Amino acid sequence: MLHIEGKTGNIVTQENLGKNRNSPAGAGQNRSPRSGDLKDVILKLYPAEATTQPSMTITMNNASFDNETFRIQTEDFEDEADRRVPGDRVPVQARGDEYDFDGLGLRLQYNDVDRRLEYLKVFHGERLLIKHPGNLRGGPTAPATRPAVAIIPSKPIEGIMLAAADKSLGHCVVG
Repeated sequence: MLHIEGKTGNIVTQENLGKNRNSPAGAGQNRSPRSGDLKDVILKLYPAEATTQPSMTITMNNASFDNETFRIQTEDFEDEADRRVPGDRVPVQARGDEYDFDGLGLRLQYNDVDRRLEYLKVFHGERLLIKHPGNLRGGPTAPATRPAVAIIPSKPIEGIMLAAADKSLGHCVVG
């Protein structure tokens, strides 16, 4: 399940089809959000509806959403110095059970039928912390002395920093 909230913003609503026809006009209107533009956004991803703790929390300056397409993305905005910040440069922080990530710009697609995250793109990565790198290992065919996953850079990438909370993977560098 996906939950989005913003401190301020504009939301377009639609009347739900299940409205009680016996209600007086204007009383007890049942409206749900169709789309919106939110500021100071917190996006929470829950593994199941009955779960009270999110498996991932993403914070960002702004986000637009569309409930018909189940799309959420960062949009252009003006910062405190009245400079235009493009949508793909909006700071994004993701904190989750498996990893923490900092980057710029977000676009995601949620699959409401299967109730899962279908697509997640952060346009510019800055920091990735893999909390349990041992979970990245292959099956029993992988040698016990070498990691099954190793990303070896051809040269260092300026501005990219990776860290592992669990040292069992050895070293992990992006290139």
